[in-house]
Amino acid sequence: MISEKHILRVNSPGYGTSKTLEHTSAEILSEYRVIIINPVSPRHILPSLDRLDSISREGVLRVIDSGKYVIRCSSDLSHFKREFEVRNSQLIKFFQAGGLLISFLQPLFVLAGDRPFITLSNYDGLFYYGLYDVCTLRERCRGEEVIPTDRGLESSFAPYLKLQGLEWNACVQEFKTQNLRVLAVNRDKDAVSFIINFGKGKAVFLPVCSNFTQGIDKLLIECVDKEYTSMTFEEEPADTWVEKYYIPGMPELEKEISDIRGEIDKLKQVETTKGKELKELKSYRDILLNKKGHALQNTVIEILNKMGIQAQPGPEGRDDIVIKEGDKVVAVCEVKGDKKSAGEADATQLSKWVDRVYEEEGYEPKGILIVNAFCEKDIPERTEKPFPDQMLPYCSNRGYCLLTTVKLFNVFCECKREKISDGKIILKEWIECKGIYDKYQDIRPNLISEEKDSV
Repeated sequence: MISEKHILRVNSPGYGTSKTLEHTSAEILSEYRVIIINPVSPRHILPSLDRLDSISREGVLRVIDSGKYVIRCSSDLSHFKREFEVRNSQLIKFFQAGGLLISFLQPLFVLAGDRPFITLSNYDGLFYYGLYDVCTLRERCRGEEVIPTDRGLESSFAPYLKLQGLEWNACVQEFKTQNLRVLAVNRDKDAVSFIINFGKGKAVFLPVCSNFTQGIDKLLIECVDKEYTSMTFEEEPADTWVEKYYIPGMPELEKEISDIRGEIDKLKQVETTKGKELKELKSYRDILLNKKGHALQNTVIEILNKMGIQAQPGPEGRDDIVIKEGDKVVAVCEVKGDKKSAGEADATQLSKWVDRVYEEEGYEPKGILIVNAFCEKDIPERTEKPFPDQMLPYCSNRGYCLLTTVKLFNVFCECKREKISDGKIILKEWIECKGIYDKYQDIRPNLISEEKDSV
């Protein structure tokens, strides 16, 4: 176990030596093996900042500026800036000696002085070229979901990352270096814990634990000790001249590894392609069963074309969908999604599309009304009729086919199973249908549980 005198604690009480970064407090940083710091603000790192009258008076006013917490003051901050610069130079030697920095991830907090204009941040004393040079910090956000990554679960800090009561007050959306490992993310996949390598040393950023106790500090120190021990025993890389020598079996292994990596690259390409296909099918499902508006109309067009039916958007501001055979318009469709049933107004709108083709071409195309009725309800809960009785005589007299998107979904699923060889067979059924299309009503074959039972 690392001795207490070799662990510097800054604004983080616990096992170790509690000091600040002021030159009269902590030793030269390279004298320590581990630094644990909670950089809430510059004032938590350099407490003497509180003695400035202007900060005491004006620091009450905290302004949010470009995502950063900012306190403005009229004092000369030059002396404190130099304090941070000295600590930054010491930190270089700390990392060169294989030091381990543990920092709780906090939002950027800037202290801005007006005479002269100088800024101090809570991260100035931690990085000799600034936190913003290695990552883009997202501030003004917080949450309690901390999800360890695979690397996090394999790391020395896995026990800490699994604790209840962790919370994050900032997260990282973009890294500007590849020399790191993400240990935990939030629900949006933003990093809330990560390790950055600095030469022989490392900086580890952790989420804060809201109920930090002596027992949790003991667990944290055990994680720190394990990580520091692993760093101590890492071998130094050999000089490059040894590369011209080999042990029998090395070239063959290198070739096998190269071949494996080639196969991995191929599999990644296949995964990407399959992922796009899966995303497309999920979109079709979600929209056909649950959506309305332009998304529903566009998806119906895509589904029909996937089935081999020549469908395209109608003229803007006119019919929703036009179905052609060659150059001839054989059907026009009105597509509607609603949280209630279809209505007579939908049939009237369809009549306008049909009459328009008659006026321009001299014949009536088939009218097809496609409706996602009760779209906010699960399918078994849609117990009311999607097409009310009062609209049926009018639709039958005009020869319209009435079709729900649930039935279209079922038809598409059968096409995917290759039980329907050509979607034009279905189109023929729709053209011959007058009134409600009564086939493909059962959605149960397309329930996941049903699919599993049939395998």
